[in-house]
Amino acid sequence: MGRKQSLEANDEPKHPTKQENGVFDVAKLAKFDGTNSSQLIFIGIKDKVYDVSHMRQFYGKDAPYGCFAGKDATIALAKNSLTTEFIPKPGAKIYDLSVLDESETKALDDWAVFFDRKYEVVGTLKY
Repeated sequence: MGRKQSLEANDEPKHPTKQENGVFDVAKLAKFDGTNSSQLIFIGIKDKVYDVSHMRQFYGKDAPYGCFAGKDATIALAKNSLTTEFIPKPGAKIYDLSVLDESETKALDDWAVFFDRKYEVVGTLKY
């Protein structure tokens, strides 16, 4: 019986370790894009990084919001855009919130509240 329990424990899939309270730049965040099914998926919004891995059906590869996986989605979410036009590239300067109009600022604030309520913060986003 002890051997069977041991085998069952060893059969469990290995899960990546979360990097809670990590500091992420755009390049480091890009490593958490969920390209393969065993990889964590993180999204940056404003100065926070969220773990959205358990919602792979929305943020995984080829999913409706997969374009945000491993990215800083701050400006894209504010502008309600699913294009890469508003996703910063590695080495980019920090997002400039002054480019947002009043309705976009409100949309971004609403998204931030949504993510704060629904997803775990695993770090901060720095440029």
